[in-house]
Amino acid sequence: MANAEAVRDFAQEGAIRERMSKLAAQGVSFSACRNALQGNNVDIPSLPDFVQIVPAGIVELIKLQTAGFCYIKP
Repeated sequence: MANAEAVRDFAQEGAIRERMSKLAAQGVSFSACRNALQGNNVDIPSLPDFVQIVPAGIVELIKLQTAGFCYIKP
């Protein structure tokens, strides 16, 4: 789940997208915060098909943490 300026990486062509595509093919899911996409002027059509859009990243993070996932902030 990407939020803030990290959503920009999802829209870029290149090595990151290639790695994401390979991981998605192995079952890794990717999602992006709609609010962050709008705030960073990222067009949704520029994202790969395997990226799911969630309305609000913070809500998604809470759901994931409640389900046992951990939030890692670089």
